[in-house]
Amino acid sequence: MGSFESTSVCAGEVADAGSVFPKAIFITLLVVLANYIFPIMAFSGLDGNFANYDNGHYISVARAVGGSYLGAALGAAQSAAVAGLFVNGLVTNTYLICGMSEQVLYVLCVL
Repeated sequence: MGSFESTSVCAGEVADAGSVFPKAIFITLLVVLANYIFPIMAFSGLDGNFANYDNGHYISVARAVGGSYLGAALGAAQSAAVAGLFVNGLVTNTYLICGMSEQVLYVLCVL
C-alpha cells in the first residue's frame, strides 16, 4: 500500500484516530523536513560552490571534511536508503499487480 491509503487502513486500529493521526502526521512532517533541511544546511556550509552539487557530491564533501571513513559511511547510508526506496516501490507495485491479476482470474473463472 502506498501513501495515505495505509493511514486510512490503520486508522481503525487506533483508539482516538481523530486526535492521534493529525499529531502523528505533523510530527512526521517535522522529522522529514529536518532530514532534508539539516543535511542541506550542513553541506552547503561546508562547500558553498553550488555548481558542483550533483549526485554523489555529499560523499565528496564528507570525504574532504571527515576523511575516507566518513565518505564511505555516508555512501553506505545513501545506498541503503536508495535500496529501501526501491524495495518499497517494488512491493507496492507488486501488490497492485497481484490485486489486478486476482480480479482477472475471478472474471475468467466466472465466464
